[in-house]
Amino acid sequence: MVLRVIYIMKYINRSYLLFFLFAFAACATINQTSTVVGKWRLTETLADIGDGKEKWHRVESESNIIFNNDGTITSTGSADYQSYTILESNKIEFTLRDNRKQVVSFKIEGSTLILSPQCIEACGSKYVRVN
Repeated sequence: MVLRVIYIMKYINRSYLLFFLFAFAACATINQTSTVVGKWRLTETLADIGDGKEKWHRVESESNIIFNNDGTITSTGSADYQSYTILESNKIEFTLRDNRKQVVSFKIEGSTLILSPQCIEACGSKYVRVN
């Protein structure tokens, strides 16, 4: 009988642990979504001509991307995004205006957003948060 009680207590403790792990993961996704919301201005692009010496290049542009709270995107310039969904802490899925999907890695460092699509050579875009 005592062993059965111990078994039940271990089961309950594991259940609570799993619950809190899932809750923490959900909060991390929510927090990541809230950090990407806002207006971002394109400042640099990353390019590699195939020699493995990728380099960030400053951009003089008025291209902006606005991540809205409701998952929609407003953009000026070349971005053809319609909406977004945060998939993981470092992956975002964009829906383009023609309804194609594009998964992009992203990272936020301070007030800089780095988007890194899947490319054969290194490529990416850096945006700075606009207040």
